[in-house]
Amino acid sequence: MKVSIIIPVYNVEPYLDASLSSVLVQTMADFEVIAVDDGSSDASPAILQSYAAADHRLHVFTQANRGVSAARNRALREAQGDYILCVDSDDLLRPDALEQLCRCASKTDADIVLGRAQVRGADGAFYEMFPRPAALDGVQCLRGDLLYAALMPTLAFPSVVYQYLCKRKFLLENSLFFKEGIVHEDELWCAQVMCLAARAALTDACHYDYLPRAGSIMQSDNLAYRVESMFVVAQALREFVEAQRYYLSPAAHGWLMVRVFWLYRQMGRLAQRGHSLSADRYQAYFRGLLVKVFERLDGEIQEECLKYYRQGMFLLTNCSIGQL
Repeated sequence: MKVSIIIPVYNVEPYLDASLSSVLVQTMADFEVIAVDDGSSDASPAILQSYAAADHRLHVFTQANRGVSAARNRALREAQGDYILCVDSDDLLRPDALEQLCRCASKTDADIVLGRAQVRGADGAFYEMFPRPAALDGVQCLRGDLLYAALMPTLAFPSVVYQYLCKRKFLLENSLFFKEGIVHEDELWCAQVMCLAARAALTDACHYDYLPRAGSIMQSDNLAYRVESMFVVAQALREFVEAQRYYLSPAAHGWLMVRVFWLYRQMGRLAQRGHSLSADRYQAYFRGLLVKVFERLDGEIQEECLKYYRQGMFLLTNCSIGQL
């Protein structure tokens, strides 16, 4: 079983050595690394070439700056492994990450394996990201949409790409590429990947350390762009629900709609951070969506959608009004 580790790289000179080192010391030997330099202007390309010269498993590709989604899509097309694992170029992979994830994949023949990840807090300690509900203790493998519905009630659905080991064939057959031109693309991709997986496996192994840093997308103050990206994701997720409505379980269908309105609330939270934007278009879209779908949803799902809708409407109504 060969794994292709995908690493998009853009101006991460201070962090790239540590990240690449953590990847290349894996206890499992059968893997390749596909690194795509997305138009870096610092020393990142030179670091990549230095590592590639010393380790034949690292393959480096370059492109003009087009964003992380385009870099990952390029790597996915170049990859030759049976499975794909994405790693961000400023984070760390645990030494036995591939060994643990692939052991689970081999045992379950899963389309995706969901590992565990930790985030470094402001105090320097590490905390688990998206801790799973106790109801899933002992569960090894489920249909993906059923797993999604089991995770969402406690917001334990992991919307970060690096927690997923995926069969490359599964991704390609379902055209599961990353939406380009936006940020927060993980939010859409992870939901699609999980809900389309015929077999989604869980492992207790923690394989990844997420290290927040100043200047990253998630720390960016380009809030208008982030709000608009979340809106694009919400629309695309709604379209996905409609396209898959005859495949998805009723529970998954409902919780995906909850996620759409949760994104609306998140848009409002970002808008509250002092940047002006024009909220009318967003409010009109979600108002119309709620009217369209509300009667088709079950009681608990109705309540959750309405809760997030009201929160999003309040936050956007009370943000500064200007032009996006």
